[in-house]
Amino acid sequence: MRFGLRSLIIVLILSVFATAWLHEREQTLPLDWERYSAQRVRQATETGRVVLVSLIARWDVACISNEPYAIHNQEMIRFIRNNKVVLLRADITDGDLEATRLMQRLGLKSVPAFIVHSPCSPDAPVVLSDLTKEQILRDSISQARNCE
Repeated sequence: MRFGLRSLIIVLILSVFATAWLHEREQTLPLDWERYSAQRVRQATETGRVVLVSLIARWDVACISNEPYAIHNQEMIRFIRNNKVVLLRADITDGDLEATRLMQRLGLKSVPAFIVHSPCSPDAPVVLSDLTKEQILRDSISQARNCE
């Protein structure tokens, strides 16, 4: 009986550590980006979610470095996941009509840009052009979430 109790305690302890390790690992995995669509922005903001759109062209060096520069560190990834931000990528490389319409609607002439849609005012997004610092992006997401 004693051996069974000891084994159970060890299994429980290992389970706790394994769960914590898996949670930490999940927080540092690359982010999942969906393809941009205006419909997806509406759907997400109608359910109270902040939407971050990365407007890019795969051939542009600044676009290639903008996401890693602003987002891809563990702290920012956790921030995005904890705030349940919907991530959409609008890529103009192959003439995507939705991405092109987005640029036109916002009056953008160049890429890269981050566009932050708030559930409080989804039709008035914050546009962050060019290379964006992590803190500026974090502040924009926080404001969008808190409807400031």
